[in-house]
Order: sequence, then C-alpha cells, then structure tokens
Amino acid sequence: VLEVSFVAGKSLRIRFVERLTEVAIKIVLQRRPNTTEMSNQLTRHRVHVCYFDPFEVFPSIQLELEHRLPLQNLHWRSPKGPTRTIGSLLVNLVAETEDVKDDLLQDKPFIEFIVVSCTSIDEYRAKVRPLIRKRLPVHTSSNKVALPMKSIILLHSNAEILDSNLFKSISLVEKFTKDFPDVKTLEVKSVYKSETEKNYFWTDFMNRLKQDLLDVFQQRLDTLAARIDQINHENFEDVLVLHENMLKLYLSFNIFEEASTQLSDIREKFLSYCAVELPLGELEIPFLFSQEANGEDRVDKLVKNQKLNSFKLHKYFFVKQFELLQISDFSAKKYSQLYRLIRQFFSSIEQAFHESPSLLQFKYFLIDEILKLQIFKDC
Repeated sequence: VLEVSFVAGKSLRIRFVERLTEVAIKIVLQRRPNTTEMSNQLTRHRVHVCYFDPFEVFPSIQLELEHRLPLQNLHWRSPKGPTRTIGSLLVNLVAETEDVKDDLLQDKPFIEFIVVSCTSIDEYRAKVRPLIRKRLPVHTSSNKVALPMKSIILLHSNAEILDSNLFKSISLVEKFTKDFPDVKTLEVKSVYKSETEKNYFWTDFMNRLKQDLLDVFQQRLDTLAARIDQINHENFEDVLVLHENMLKLYLSFNIFEEASTQLSDIREKFLSYCAVELPLGELEIPFLFSQEANGEDRVDKLVKNQKLNSFKLHKYFFVKQFELLQISDFSAKKYSQLYRLIRQFFSSIEQAFHESPSLLQFKYFLIDEILKLQIFKDC
C-alpha cells in the first residue's frame, strides 16, 4: 500500500523511493477508474499531416501509410550543433477541415496531401487542374506569422491508366509537374507488378516523407527565429508565443536537448517579466496535466489577459518539464529526475501556499494524478 505521511509545516514525505515504488504504482493503477485514464494525461505532441481527398480515394493510401507509422530513425542536423537522431516520430493523419486562422495558436499541418484521381484528358482539364489551383495556398502579405507548410499532389492511378499516357507527348505525372512546377507530384498505384515493386515504392515514399517533414521543421524554426529578431521585445506575450512555438516544435520532433534549452530561455524571460510579485492564485484540486480544449489556460493567453498568477506559473514549468522527460530516453536516471522534479514542485508550492488549508489535500491528489500518467505505465 502506498503510505503517505503528512507533517504540518514541513515537506511532504512520500515513501515512493526507488521510482516512486513499483509495487505502489501497480496498486494505484489497478484501483483507479478507467473513465479518467485518458482524461488527464500529459500532452504527447505529434506532427500533423492532413489530406484533401475530393475523389475519396485516400483510404487505400491511408492504410499503407499507417502501416508504416510512426516514422523511424530520422536525422536532423542543427545549423549550430551536432546531428540529432529521432528514434521515433509520431505522425497524425487528419482530414482537411478548415483553414488555420492563426499559425501560432493552432496546429497547422506540416504537409498537406492533395489526393486526386484522373481517367481522361477532359476530366483533368475541366475538374482536376482547376481544383488543384484553387486548393494550393496563395501567399499574401500579413502581419501574422505564416509557418511554412508543404503541399504534395498524390495522383492515385488505377489499373486502367497504369501504363498509359493520357497526353500524346508526355505522361500524366509529367503534365502535373509542368502545370504545377512548385509542387511535388507522386503517383500512388493501386496495382503493382510485384510485391518487390510495392515495397520499393513505399520505402522510397516514406523516406521522402521523412525528408519533407524535416525540411518544413527547419523552415519553421528559421521563420520563428527571424520573427523573434524582428519584433519589439517589450511586448512580452508576443515574444512568449514565439518561443512556445519553438518549444512545441522540438517536443513534437522529440529533440530533447534543444527543447530543454528553449524551456530554459522561456524561464529566464519570465524571471525578467515577473519582477513585480504575481498574485498567489489558488491551488488546483484535482490537478490537471491536460490543457483545456479552448486554450484558455495557455500561458501566453494568461499573460495577455492578465490572469497569470504564482500557482499557474509554477504549474506551467512543472508540466513542461514533465513533457520534456516524457521524450527523453528510458533509463533509471529518468525516474530519478522525475522524483527530483516532483520534490522541487512540492517545495515551491509549499513555500508559496504554506498557510493554505488545502495544501495537504492538493499534494495528495497531485500524487494520485502523477501515478496515473502513461510515463509510469511504460516503466
């Protein structure tokens, strides 16, 4: 049984030494209701890839893609540092819904697949080509930050047109390339001559996808860095949202070192910003790791709306450190760092809220929520 002893006015002593005690973790996990299992989990950042499928041919492509996800062994070379190996990259395939209104506040896809099918010259000229032209993004001047995204045309070819040219002088893929020179066009077959040909195609496809994602990743980092250099640094919330987007990029691509550095930069900026003491706020019972769906608890929005307080600031860095450790390599050291992080958070909260009658209750429910996290189920 997990034994917790409370001592008034002193730090909470919790006997979950040695990785918070494996036996205790199993007991608590078995007792918790299943309904809350997914409701209060740490954010697991993913790379979003969307698809526009007006001809409804993507499902067969999607099956092949998902069979080969997550992506394995990507290599990103930092412009100012060593090459980082990304062991596994979570990719989320989502259907296109509506345009992103603000690139910094919404999850803009890294890549958009425009999935089309074509069986005749007339269909290409009357339907396919106008549809693609309408779909491709139009670059307009705006004060908002525009994060790069790559469009890729996927031409789904069926058995009837597998080996034929709809145009006399050039193939259909060449026609797409001629009409849309700035957009990559890939032919995805529904029929292959052999299993070897199929495996070769999809291996090449996934390698291209890896490189495309890494290219967009670097372009976004460059865009954010350039914007940080341009803006007025007295406007703290604008600076903050840019740095948070950089942090989110590194977390999405599981790049621990740069993510850790970025979080340290954010902490330093907060120390300068919070020269005036913040209001104390209230303890959150039960403690929520997950963000609100409407984004009202985003720290940049709290700053902008002047709703930031001491508790929410402590919570922000505590949760972000947890997310960082979530993407770090599995090791005994990882659980030692988690234990130290929890103790430091307890110490900060206890120092700020030592007069609160809800302090011990907060600590108890926080431990209960921590033990429900997926990070402990993986141990």
